[in-house]
Amino acid sequence: MDKALLRMMPGLAASWPVYLLALLPALAFFGLLYIQPWLPMASLIRDPVAIFEGQFYHGLVSNIGILLWCTAAAICLFRGAENWRAGDLRRGGFLLSAGVLTSMLMFDDFFLMHEQMLPRLTGMPEKLFLIVYPVAVVLYVAAWWREIVRADAALFLLSLAFFAISNLIDVAFDYHFYEIPAGLEVSASVILEEGAKFIGIAAWAVFHIRAAWMLRPASPSARAVRRD
Repeated sequence: MDKALLRMMPGLAASWPVYLLALLPALAFFGLLYIQPWLPMASLIRDPVAIFEGQFYHGLVSNIGILLWCTAAAICLFRGAENWRAGDLRRGGFLLSAGVLTSMLMFDDFFLMHEQMLPRLTGMPEKLFLIVYPVAVVLYVAAWWREIVRADAALFLLSLAFFAISNLIDVAFDYHFYEIPAGLEVSASVILEEGAKFIGIAAWAVFHIRAAWMLRPASPSARAVRRD
C-alpha cells in the first residue's frame, strides 16, 4: 500500500473508541435478542416479507414513508448538532427538536406503536395514544414557530393538513360516519387514509430537509450581528 495513503489513515490507537462505538452496540443488541426468552429469534431477525412469504412490493408505500421519516430525522439531527457545536443554539435547538419529533413519529409508524405495541403493553385503547402526537406537534410549533415561518410555514401547514385528513378518515370509517359501496370499504378507506398520510410525510420531510439546508451554521461574525 502507498506510504502516503497509510499516513492519511488515522492510527488504530487514536480510532479505537470509534470502532467500539460502531461495533459494540450492534453486538450487544444482537446478543440481547439471542438470550431474550419471549420471542423466537428467527421472527426478530428475518424480513417480514420472507417470514410471511409475501412479495417484494408488499408495504411499498409504507416502507418509502419510513425512509422519508428517517432521512428527515437524520438530516435534522446532524445539522442541529452541527449548529449547536458552532454555538448557534437557536438554530441547533430547532433542528434537534425537529429531529427528535420526526424520530418519534418514525418509530411510531415503523413499529405500529400506537396501533399495537402500546395498547398491548398497557391495556389502554389506541385512540388515547393518538393524543400524544398532536400535543407534541403543538409544543413544537409553540417553541419554534419563528423558525418554521422563516423556513416555509405553508409547506409545514400542508403536511399537518394531510395528517389531519388521514386521521379524520380513520376515525370516520371506524365510527361509520360515512358509507362506501359494499365491497369497496377497505380499499377506499385504505387508499384515502394512507394516501393522505403519505403526502403528509413527504411534505413534512421536504420541509425539514429544506430547513436544515437553509440553516447552515453561521460564521461567528454573522451570529454576533444576529444577536445584536
